[in-house]
Amino acid sequence: MRALPFLGALFATVFLQSTVRGQELARTSVTDSPKGFDRQYRQVFQASMKKDERLLRVKLEGFALPSGWFTEVFGPDEGPEMAKLYSAQFRAFELSTVRRLASIRRCRRCLISMQTKPAYSTEVNVFSKSGEPGAASPVFHLPPVERFQVHYVDLELEDDQDATGQHFTREIPMGNGSWMDSFVYVDGAFRFFGKGAYSFWEPGVRLADPCSESGHQSGGHLIHEVDPIYPEEARNERITGVVDFLVTVGEDGSVRSPEVIDGDKTLVQAAKEAVLQWRYEPFVQCGKAVEMRSPARVKFPPP
Repeated sequence: MRALPFLGALFATVFLQSTVRGQELARTSVTDSPKGFDRQYRQVFQASMKKDERLLRVKLEGFALPSGWFTEVFGPDEGPEMAKLYSAQFRAFELSTVRRLASIRRCRRCLISMQTKPAYSTEVNVFSKSGEPGAASPVFHLPPVERFQVHYVDLELEDDQDATGQHFTREIPMGNGSWMDSFVYVDGAFRFFGKGAYSFWEPGVRLADPCSESGHQSGGHLIHEVDPIYPEEARNERITGVVDFLVTVGEDGSVRSPEVIDGDKTLVQAAKEAVLQWRYEPFVQCGKAVEMRSPARVKFPPP
């Protein structure tokens, strides 16, 4: 992997000690719009294509939430803990971004294009841990969380000629890739907010394996799936669809604590009973089985 020789230098700086220059650049660079995100991310992409390690570090630092944001939003009691959770997630974001971009081929006659597009946005409310059951808990008001998908296409240019002898350049597809992460717009720039479709405080969700050269998460494959029992009410009303969960996969691959993300309420209980019987190949970090959260989808086809 071409990125590996300079990964140590790239991540030598500790999170929340970002350079002032990087923060200043981020504050004044983009507007709160899909075009603004494209402009900010494209700077990272271009720095990687040029193999400019210093500039790449600065542009990635521009995606970090400001150090004072956590205390301002979550208060002095919970702010430091939130900052700690975010630090691990942001480091994984830096690592995976560098490795993803480094995997793109470089050659003299290549045409590499990158596109970003918004997937969807949502409002996120967080309730204080100190709130007592039945009482009105303080709510942390967060900016809308926006999911952006990044897609690249790698084309190789080859000279050719047609039957008449006319010369032309042919584009040969060599590879492509895409990924999605969550961002919020804070202080004039887009800031990383969580891997994939998740918030940074959801520990263990899609974190890269720090001991894997690819940066991918090891394990976590579904190896035993149980179909749900169709609820009679849903069958009579011909209700179909899916129920999405966020589940905790234990070190032994068992499932617990299914959290409903979306789905028809008449299907939820049956879906929950089924997903609790599923079994996964355990997630692995540095060769050791670890507990981790994972998305799960239970399907209800037409009866």
